[in-house]
Amino acid sequence: VREASVTRCPDNFWNCFEIAVVERQPSLLAFVGDRLWMVGDDGGFMGPVSSKLLEAQDRDEKLQKLGGPPLVRGLLTEGASPDLLKSRLSYVLKALRIINEESGLFVSEVNLRPSGEMEVRVAGRTFVTVFGTSQNDMAEIREEAQRLSEILAKFKDNPAAIESVDLAFNKRAVVKLAQQ
Repeated sequence: VREASVTRCPDNFWNCFEIAVVERQPSLLAFVGDRLWMVGDDGGFMGPVSSKLLEAQDRDEKLQKLGGPPLVRGLLTEGASPDLLKSRLSYVLKALRIINEESGLFVSEVNLRPSGEMEVRVAGRTFVTVFGTSQNDMAEIREEAQRLSEILAKFKDNPAAIESVDLAFNKRAVVKLAQQ
């Protein structure tokens, strides 16, 4: 529940109340330590999710039924500071929105590296894209997402030729081509 309110019914009926509830919308699945959690669009934890979901052969279909939330690994260990966890979740949520806005791509999986860089997998693509460590500068993430769009436009006829894209270099990208 994101928000709830209780008011008395109109006309002052005794023992009558109106209850309004705004639900959280699932935004991503995140591993915190070894535990998998559903996280709302406001960064709040909605509840644990069975990790067996990820082992299933029909994993992608099951995730799609949950709204297709991206899977995030490498946030923190379970014993980490709640403030640090909240900060990193906020960063990931903002970065995912920007990547989607700028590239039109849906991120299916994120791995936060210890260095702060993000390894991103995009739905329907086989390659990994690395975004830089700009946790305080969303403009840099925006620029990197725009560079990714430009790269994909150049490979629109053969996207399978890309093995990986590293955008973590200042105003540059390293594209590794798949073995043909």
